[in-house]
Amino acid sequence: MKSVLRHNGEFVEIGKNRIHVYRQENSTYPTLVFMAGSATIAPVYDFKVLYSKLKDYFNIIVIEKFGYGYSDIVEYPCNIDSLVDMQKQVLDILGVKRQYILG
Repeated sequence: MKSVLRHNGEFVEIGKNRIHVYRQENSTYPTLVFMAGSATIAPVYDFKVLYSKLKDYFNIIVIEKFGYGYSDIVEYPCNIDSLVDMQKQVLDILGVKRQYILG
């Protein structure tokens, strides 16, 4: 029997490519945005222990940048300006206000 991985979030399109985003929303609390470094292969799973403990006190958003987790593998500049721009685009598309905490 063939095993298939299923994503547990949603996809946001930037250009022709998709970025995977996991959200747990609790509208009365501040928003935490988890941003993974290069050594985090699957941010949704790597951060799960932490955001599971925080979900009752914060809105949780985990963005899996291009090439990581369930996001598309694409050629994308890997400099700080491009990464921050991509994260901002994702948050804008999701309708997240600019008041959030980066983690």
